[in-house]
Order: sequence, then structure tokens, then C-alpha cells
Amino acid sequence: RGFDLRLTLVGEGGERESLDELARARGLEERVHFKGFVPLGEALWQEYRQADIFILPSLSEGMPKVLIEAMASGLAVVASDVGGIPTLVQDGMNGLLVEPRSPEAIACAFQRLLQEPALRQRLAHNALATARAYTIEEQTRRLIEQLAQDFHALGWN
Repeated sequence: RGFDLRLTLVGEGGERESLDELARARGLEERVHFKGFVPLGEALWQEYRQADIFILPSLSEGMPKVLIEAMASGLAVVASDVGGIPTLVQDGMNGLLVEPRSPEAIACAFQRLLQEPALRQRLAHNALATARAYTIEEQTRRLIEQLAQDFHALGWN
């Protein structure tokens, strides 16, 4: 669509070899980079820091930690509207949701974020705020608060 882009794929999967072949066949080997598995730590955080947009084109998910990591890294996210993802991503508020199995929907969302930097910035800002709710400290605080309410309701002060 006329954009000068670089795609970095992090992770492994059964389609890696065929995707690598497809990139070579289309002359995209200079633009498509396969990092493979990157363990949690500085190398992974560096991948997030180098990115502008994070895309999770899942077909099935629970609550994907990788999505929370991307949001915590201040990235605008595009994710499939499947499983637990819509619990985390509110379309147009802190990310963009797309139909699963739709490369066209992903491309349109991606293009929209490229053409609307203010939207990309707003989504990234809101995504960071969302990710803060999933820190261990915040989750512990909520658990303690809920337990205190439950104990109080039972008369166990």
C-alpha cells in the first residue's frame, strides 16, 4: 500500500518455514525479520522498544500475557477479536480489534494507525494505563480489597 515498513515476527510456530519462504519469494527478506523465540528479559523488552505497533493475529486466546507486555511497553495494539482479548482491548479506546482470519482487516487497522499518528498515540497511552491494572502489585491490592470486603460481609472483622 505504499508504506516503507519493516515487519519483525517474534515467536515460533508451525508456519515459520512457509512464511520465511513466502517472504523470500516476494523479495521481502530485507523487510521481514524472523526473530524466533525471545525469552522474557532485556532482549524481549528491546524488541518492544524498537516497535511502533504490535499486532496479535490470534485465532484462539485466553488472556495473552504478550498483549499486556506490549501495552505496558507503550505500543498501540491491533488484536483479533477472540477469546479473552476483548476483555483487555476495548476497540478504539486502548487498541483496535479485528476479525480473526482477516489479513485485510489487519492491514486496514495497521494502515489506519500509520495514517493517524494522534490515534496511535492515544491508543498507546490508554494501553499503558490498561496494562498498569495487570501488575502484580495492582492485582494483589485488588485481591486484598476483595478479601476484606468478603470478611466484613461475613462478620469476620
